[in-house]
Amino acid sequence: MTGRKIISIALLFLLFILHTADCRAAVIEIQPLDFGRWLVAGNNGVQNITLQTDSSYSNSAGIIMLSPPQAGIFLISGLPISQIISSVTITMTQAMSSGAGEVFTMDNFTYDAPPSTDGSGEATITIGARARTSGNGNPYANDVFNGDLEITFNF
Repeated sequence: MTGRKIISIALLFLLFILHTADCRAAVIEIQPLDFGRWLVAGNNGVQNITLQTDSSYSNSAGIIMLSPPQAGIFLISGLPISQIISSVTITMTQAMSSGAGEVFTMDNFTYDAPPSTDGSGEATITIGARARTSGNGNPYANDVFNGDLEITFNF
């Protein structure tokens, strides 16, 4: 395995809450969205790690898992009380980067969220996603990769 690098894909991100009601929401990270540690054996084609909301995962043959990923779990408070959540939209606002070199992009977001906020104006959301390599043949740094997401609750 000469020349191969081990990378850790931990997603630390800013969480923005946008919705039709004018309120200030707070976020408590119960469990970070973490894609785990992987060995990128080759980047000559796009490689994927797909993480489900139950923390099950699958990956392309060109990457080897060293430590498993885990879905992100977040408690959102300060939302309208007992408000029906019509949908949740999750968007990558900054690709996962180590500061230099190649990045991982995220797409195919999945989530589990309650149908409405509770009597305290809180909701817990669990997030999964797919992380993808560039596939351009360039190596990845042996580092932690961080990115940003935007989460929109629609009421």
